[in-house]
Amino acid sequence: MSSVYVHAPFCARRCTYCDFAVSVRTTGDADEWLSALEAEWRIVEQEGLFSVADTLDTLYVGGGTPSLLGPRAMSGLAEIVGRERLGANHLEWTAEANPESFTPDVAEGWAIAGVNRLSLGAQSFHPGTLRWMGRLHGPGGPERALDDARRVGIDNVSVDLIFGLPPDVGRSWAGDLARVLDLDVPHVSLYGLTVESGTALGRAVREGRELPVDEEQYRDEFLLAAETLTAAGYLHYEVSNFARPGA
Repeated sequence: MSSVYVHAPFCARRCTYCDFAVSVRTTGDADEWLSALEAEWRIVEQEGLFSVADTLDTLYVGGGTPSLLGPRAMSGLAEIVGRERLGANHLEWTAEANPESFTPDVAEGWAIAGVNRLSLGAQSFHPGTLRWMGRLHGPGGPERALDDARRVGIDNVSVDLIFGLPPDVGRSWAGDLARVLDLDVPHVSLYGLTVESGTALGRAVREGRELPVDEEQYRDEFLLAAETLTAAGYLHYEVSNFARPGA
């Protein structure tokens, strides 16, 4: 196995639509996380649950919110996985971040550890929409985080957006697409909102406090995004993903 995914199950707040396996904390405990990972990694190696290649092609740290773990967590992860496994020139090491917790110190710590790709959860650039989602960053957060990433040499950045919100949210989808193009990132991921029963959004829809997502709007927003990004030079290489050639 030459690709490894590692989960960081901490979030400072649970978003209205989220049904992921996360623990809500104001800060992530990097030492606790690394200790648990080390124990699991030892079990994997000792019991031979699966074979990890001597050299990895990809390492992906998702969440949750890995950036909540602070600047030193990725270096600790590298020691557990093994520096020799992360030595290939072609290695793509991605870590997910939210703008509010991707600080200059975190950016620098990740770059030192070897992270060379950032997946940034913007979701929207509209202040009212961000509040409705339960996000903790403001409209300028993604641009600031992107500047911090580029300052330390992490130029390979993907930005996430969510489409298909209830119509009463008042979000400008075309405006969000324009803003993400202004960021000039090599990769954009688009995720359609799904209403899960156990979430705050699911309860609101069930109780009639929110309208369910309109299927026609859902379709139209995706088609607008595909048209806009393709016209800007992005390749639609997978259902949710768009990338610049060579990215």
